[in-house]
Amino acid sequence: MTVATFLTVNDGVNPFTAEGPAVAGSGVIVPQFRLGHVAYGDAEAEWVYCKYTSVSNQVLSPGLLFTVDDDYTATLLTTSNSPRGSKVMVSCVGMGYGGQSVTTVTGSVYYLWLARSGQIPVAYTTMATAGNLAETTATGGAANFPNSATVSSKLITGLYITKAVGGTFTGTTTNGSKIVTVAPGQLTAESGPSWIGSTLSATGIAASQTIASLIWTGTSITGLVLSANATASGTVTITNSLVAQARILWPYVDKTN
Repeated sequence: MTVATFLTVNDGVNPFTAEGPAVAGSGVIVPQFRLGHVAYGDAEAEWVYCKYTSVSNQVLSPGLLFTVDDDYTATLLTTSNSPRGSKVMVSCVGMGYGGQSVTTVTGSVYYLWLARSGQIPVAYTTMATAGNLAETTATGGAANFPNSATVSSKLITGLYITKAVGGTFTGTTTNGSKIVTVAPGQLTAESGPSWIGSTLSATGIAASQTIASLIWTGTSITGLVLSANATASGTVTITNSLVAQARILWPYVDKTN
């Protein structure tokens, strides 16, 4: 799998962090760029600098979908808040080489680079077949890719899952620990199974656990941190889901199904 891992406005390591919170007296200088500023990267990617006012304890991770208005104000995508014609862009917080982790933001103003084109991870609720048309859901930040349209959802034009859902890798768990070790070279920054925020399942890993961060040794991923402790020890096959590789082509909200 090949997805974008850098953009041109930042040199060197770029974990795509959220800028903020924009609070008077905090010492954080934001915004760093003019809203709507465009940057470019690998894998045909384009990013747009947008403003996001979060809800309390919102977890930002790669693949979350946003609607973006003409003032470049971003809102988590749902069927109810996606007017026809609004732009759809994708969060890349937690991507890049080194130091990757999810970011939990408070109810405040942040600034994000959101992708509008390229090969990018995308969060989904269901995906029947690669290449299916995308539609909105009631789940904030996620799309649905069914074989037939869901009544009352909205079509998203320009967003397509290109790889089979999920992926597997081998990891070693320890009962009572969040750390899973993996052999160097098995996972890369471009690899679907290692995307921050994706859901994992395996013996000793309870349902709905996610990848909270990655452990790097030099330029190699040698482990990951779970969102909760493992419940058994052993070397197991781990399955990843709910984030998949997609191709995005300036997507936008189209008609109501």
